[in-house]
Amino acid sequence: MKKLHVVGRSRSRVSNHYRQALSEFPFIKKELVRRAVVVCHRLADVDAYCSAYGIANILRRINKGISVSILTPGGLSIPAKRVRDKYPIKLYKKTDFANVDLIVVVDTGNLELLGDFIEPLVRSKSMKVFVDHHPLSSSIVGVADHVILDESVTSASEIIFDLITALNLNFNKKVYQVLLTGVFFDSQHLRLANTRTVKKVSELCVAGASISGTLDLL
Repeated sequence: MKKLHVVGRSRSRVSNHYRQALSEFPFIKKELVRRAVVVCHRLADVDAYCSAYGIANILRRINKGISVSILTPGGLSIPAKRVRDKYPIKLYKKTDFANVDLIVVVDTGNLELLGDFIEPLVRSKSMKVFVDHHPLSSSIVGVADHVILDESVTSASEIIFDLITALNLNFNKKVYQVLLTGVFFDSQHLRLANTRTVKKVSELCVAGASISGTLDLL
């Protein structure tokens, strides 16, 4: 299958090509996705957990009959555990990669960060989509069917919010609060923010997220 690499090159705007690619997620007919797996990097941090949370909600919204499992190799970091306690979603320690239709890997720039899941993921014949803001490694290029990559943003959670916007989806305030938390964590409380980050923070707050709620949690 032809690989699609989507790169947001501008720090001030999102290209039409990038928007178009986002709108094609999950790059497979939605009605054909019966089982999906969302995978975080080893010892998932806050941004990884929040991104996985967002992807799981997106998949369940676009196909109400879908079964979604979230895998966190090695568990969660301590800050991510605090976010999970406040905004829980079921996590799994293992799954049968051979019997899923879609694998979405978030916030993971290198396969080595997937621990024991590397081999079964590589062997799986299911659609593999990587969503990330880290520089793309050759190990990812070798296995990905599609890559949504934007190195100009400070967090994967920002890309998940772009996905929600491109797909014209609406969620309750809780989803936007989780994504805002991911943005604040990886941008070091906006110390690394650029103009796009600030714009997304504003849009998340308009959608119902609270900056004070995120700061209290972190």
